Amino acid sequence: MGQISMVGTTHSDEADTFRFTGGSATAIADKIAVYMAGRGYHLESGDRSTAVYGRGSAAAHALLGGMLARRSKINITVSPDGDAVSVVIAKGMTGMGGGFIGKARTSAELQNVILGLEQTLLT
Repeated sequence: MGQISMVGTTHSDEADTFRFTGGSATAIADKIAVYMAGRGYHLESGDRSTAVYGRGSAAAHALLGGMLARRSKINITVSPDGDAVSVVIAKGMTGMGGGFIGKARTSAELQNVILGLEQTLLT
């Protein structure tokens, strides 16, 4: 595997998409899995190429609500895209259960994950 380089990005309200060259989809998905585990996330469903990563207790979140129980879910899809690899990162939950603060917390966590993944993949 060579040096991974970012060759494009797309941002929308729903997801951010990054295109990388210099690595296979499997190698990039493996680096993402290691990074997410380091942030306390575990694979809740799917596999490394179509993953739903989560942290915190879904049961506690349902019982106590978003203000009292911290819960995060992030969907990550890694797939070949021509001569590159596309990585799509999206919120797995809205954060609306915690009101405005919960929504802001969810958005901030997503941005932190995106920045961290960029740095991880490019080093």
